Amino acid sequence: MDNRDFLHWITGEAKKNASNKPFYNIAEHFPELPELVTADGPMDWCWHEIFRIFAIENLGAKTFDIEKLKQVLDAKQQGY
Repeated sequence: MDNRDFLHWITGEAKKNASNKPFYNIAEHFPELPELVTADGPMDWCWHEIFRIFAIENLGAKTFDIEKLKQVLDAKQQGY
């Protein structure tokens, strides 16, 4: 869904209905959009798709790129 107003609304409704229980909204948006989880963004977290892709490509491979692993683990490099 590319409707930020709706995402803000649904997040607010979910948290309101969760009452005093902890509740987190996780975006499943591909490609990743770091602005969805900023302080003003509608979501609390999002899937880190670039890490999933790295894992598939490297965990079963004969070679392993440690520098690429460091890059995908540093969320600041993806704009978070």
